[in-house]
Amino acid sequence: LALLKTPTIVNRDSRNRTRPLSVGVLVAPGAEHLVATQVGPVVASLVRGGANVIAFTGLVATLADRKLRPALRFAEGPGHAGRLWAMEALSEDWLEQVTGLASAGVDILLAWGTGGPLAGHPFVPLLQIGPRQRICDVVLSPADEEDEAQGASAAEQIFAAMHQVFNGQLTPRCLRDQNVGFQITRGLIGVSV
Repeated sequence: LALLKTPTIVNRDSRNRTRPLSVGVLVAPGAEHLVATQVGPVVASLVRGGANVIAFTGLVATLADRKLRPALRFAEGPGHAGRLWAMEALSEDWLEQVTGLASAGVDILLAWGTGGPLAGHPFVPLLQIGPRQRICDVVLSPADEEDEAQGASAAEQIFAAMHQVFNGQLTPRCLRDQNVGFQITRGLIGVSV
């Protein structure tokens, strides 16, 4: 795929510099069973292609199959390219996690969910991936959820949708439906309102 062959995007500042693609990855409650067959292959392909992938520590520990300490503080951007980065999570609040990844400077958010629509960020596109056609930007069949070979096909669908978003050919549903928001975290002992 062109996206993986060219894992850089143009930083549209006055210097027109390029930088690695940065992708935030989230898994909604109830979709944890998709980590091995879908999330893992997508993350591995992105990192092999030179992209930065940022996910919260729990998800990265599941992918790595071991306990990890976060390498990034909440909302901190990565320093090197082509790695999987673990970010500390200050809460389980969906919008706080979306806001933290967006604040880290990701170019796109990939969110796996099997329930209802997931809220996105107003400035960073969020592609919802799952089985429900009316809700998801990338619709995967139940076979894609269980079979690793089908997971490779699912990864191709996800990369094609990412490419369409970057080329302005696809607007994620959460942005079209204005299902967006942000939540400023109050830290580990504060209350978010």
